[in-house]
Amino acid sequence: MPRVLLINPWIHDVAAYDLWLKPLGLLVIGGLLRSCGIEASLIDCLDCAQPAQRSVRPRPPVRRGDGSGHFHKKNLPCPEMLRPFNMPFRRYGIAPEALRAAIAGQPRPDAVFVGSMMTYWYTGVIETIAHVRNCLPGVPVFLGGVYATLCPGHARANSTADRVFTGTFTPDMLREMGFTPPQPDAAGFIMPDCSLLATFGSVPLLTSRGCPNRCAYCAAHLLYAGFEQCGPEHIVRSVQDWHRRSGARDFVIYDDALLIKAEQHFIPFAQALIRLGLPVRLHIPNGLHVRYMTDEVARLLKAAGCAAIRLGFESADERLQAATGGKTSNDDYLRAARALLNAGFTRDQVGVYILAGLPGQLAEQVAASIRFVHASGLRPFVSEYSPIPGTAMWDAAVAASPFPIVDEPLFHNNSLLPCRWEGCTPEDVHLLKRFARRPDAPYLC
Repeated sequence: MPRVLLINPWIHDVAAYDLWLKPLGLLVIGGLLRSCGIEASLIDCLDCAQPAQRSVRPRPPVRRGDGSGHFHKKNLPCPEMLRPFNMPFRRYGIAPEALRAAIAGQPRPDAVFVGSMMTYWYTGVIETIAHVRNCLPGVPVFLGGVYATLCPGHARANSTADRVFTGTFTPDMLREMGFTPPQPDAAGFIMPDCSLLATFGSVPLLTSRGCPNRCAYCAAHLLYAGFEQCGPEHIVRSVQDWHRRSGARDFVIYDDALLIKAEQHFIPFAQALIRLGLPVRLHIPNGLHVRYMTDEVARLLKAAGCAAIRLGFESADERLQAATGGKTSNDDYLRAARALLNAGFTRDQVGVYILAGLPGQLAEQVAASIRFVHASGLRPFVSEYSPIPGTAMWDAAVAASPFPIVDEPLFHNNSLLPCRWEGCTPEDVHLLKRFARRPDAPYLC
């Protein structure tokens, strides 16, 4: 049986926190590989509780009871172009010797597939592939994922991978990797193969792929062209199975489109989960569409054990809402906020994402959105905008940014405020974040 080793690379960044981060794409690929008769294994360089890391650093990083928490981190030499920012540059995840030990503990694979996430984390991809080359000389290394899809030219020029794949992984790509799958036409909704995980502090769920919206700042449609939903019975079965097998209590739903076609999708899933009565908690960190939040949906979220929700609101500026895709309105948001509060959710359980640093956006526009969310009774979270190649807003970002974001993905990093200008500076964003945390904190633009 052919063997493929899947590797989730390190994060290189100025800051990182594990908000239930799992290599969902690689877990889906693992499910596809096994459905095609190919043996798969996974090394997650971000899982600091796995045995290979514990043998190097027995004391794990600080974690919360819900499965989120800190990564191990190690200071690295700062890339030259980032030195003027005077920010620490670190590797987040397991130690290099733990990665080497984990590779040595695997049967020699026929190929290695490395995933990738944020475009500005690519130096972690490069370091990961370098270790793979040293440990497994002669084994072909393939690269896919978000960075590979959004910056394919940069990835081919810099990653040293033998082949860079873009878009959704398919059986056709297996043939391009040199495999002849016994079931080359395997199709349907492939669920993440969570048996590949080394630890089960939290378990990821995938209920849909893609998104029918086309928000100007979002790359969801570039990463998966269509939109499909998994049958509710399969999602419930996954929760039941992994709770029984691993004792996991915390399950994380990553897809933004959970509430679309709720009558056929989320509602029957939640009703079935409630009937099971399992002692589990749901976490939804990516940003639910507020337009689809009804009283019934909010009650079911609460009854199903949802402990943490994020809403994708982005801005209370109606002109900006229309310009970025029109996925929501202020009335939609207020209705959603009332539904969640009436269902029994607290301010600490429901966070609302507000975008800052969009091209030409004024800090006062962000402050007005924060005030709007505070007044609704929920908690705003300021998220700095990250320019994404291929999105509708990309050209405006290129024109607005003082940095060479076309040539250097490191400048996509939202922590740098890539589209900063005199109307919204890093100092403004610092004050905005303080205002979001403390409604009584004065904000002066």
